[in-house]
Amino acid sequence: MNESGTTESLDKAVDVIVLMAGEGKRMRPLTEDRPKALLKVPDGKSIFTHIAESFAATALNPTMFPIVGHGVDKVDQEMEKLRSRIRFQKIYNPFYKTTGPVISLWLGILASRAERLIVINGDTLIHPELTEEVSLWLKRQHPDQPSLGLCVSKSPSYTKDEMKVQMNGENIFREVGKHLVPDSRTCKSAGVFVVNGLEAKKALAEKLDRILKTEDGFKTSYHWHNLVNEMSQRFTVELIPVEGSSWCEMDTVEEFQEMEIQEH
Repeated sequence: MNESGTTESLDKAVDVIVLMAGEGKRMRPLTEDRPKALLKVPDGKSIFTHIAESFAATALNPTMFPIVGHGVDKVDQEMEKLRSRIRFQKIYNPFYKTTGPVISLWLGILASRAERLIVINGDTLIHPELTEEVSLWLKRQHPDQPSLGLCVSKSPSYTKDEMKVQMNGENIFREVGKHLVPDSRTCKSAGVFVVNGLEAKKALAEKLDRILKTEDGFKTSYHWHNLVNEMSQRFTVELIPVEGSSWCEMDTVEEFQEMEIQEH
């Protein structure tokens, strides 16, 4: 039974893993006592609240798994304000000070029970327009046929620190990485990755198990996008087009300040 008192089979359930354990050192002093996800945007809401409300607005009825570490007490306070709108299962990452996001993703997948999974960066402000596109994409997928989706947007320009997605001639995913040289077949990753079906989820867990046996799995520079490249060797990664205005990544104080200017 879910919290509303209705029965929901696991193949229909959706778990949302929010990676938000890090210290956000590049955003200090704003993140001195809280993760980037708790920074408030001009409307007075935190990035985390926008993420939770955007998923709550869909028909997915998800369970949200915040993977936390830095500023955990403040995350608890924020979650308490949102519990009437969405289910939470908080996961604490005790290694957040010395490892990268792959450990947090691994902990989230270990706790997740649903066969459909959404992974999102906790420093990405998203709006309901994006989560609606994700909901529609999942609705088109067959639960017994594994599939992967990556939210992307076209952009007139790209910076060296942005995750760029290269497509082939048929608009199918080819590669993702910050190192890619932009051209007419380039999109920008919105930081939202969707896994549909038990086979795809198990394959992702197996790759995580393997990478965590190497040094790469503990590097702060090794991102879950690296795993998307590996997963694409076995499964087709479909691109989910979303409007650039439906999300905003904030990785530096400058990006946060620019976002404030755009919002006013």
